[in-house]
Amino acid sequence: VRWFKMAVSIKAASVPRVDSLDEEEQLILENPEEEVLGDDGMPLAMVRRSLKDSRQTYMVLYLLGRQFKTDRISADSTKYPGHFEVEVPISFDEQALAALDMCEVGVDIVEWNEDPRRCVTIW
Repeated sequence: VRWFKMAVSIKAASVPRVDSLDEEEQLILENPEEEVLGDDGMPLAMVRRSLKDSRQTYMVLYLLGRQFKTDRISADSTKYPGHFEVEVPISFDEQALAALDMCEVGVDIVEWNEDPRRCVTIW
């Protein structure tokens, strides 16, 4: 048995901006001229600003059957930190290395939410 090692580093990502806001949040962002108070008494302008500022994403990398997650970053950033390495055993058989051709490298960009059920893959 010998070991096959694969390493991946993401320098930057070019991710299209996709909004996954719920209906209430979308209305707040689409109506900037309204100076209406929300249920908690906070002006919508402040809610609008906090919605834009608090959006965060993280990257999930799938590599040779392993899954890696980066730390959360600002949704406006394109740099996902990390260096990811995987080692898998392969036999000395001639076809063993060729079998790895069918392994995909997957990358998901996920919008973070405090409720894990509301995290959305945006790319």
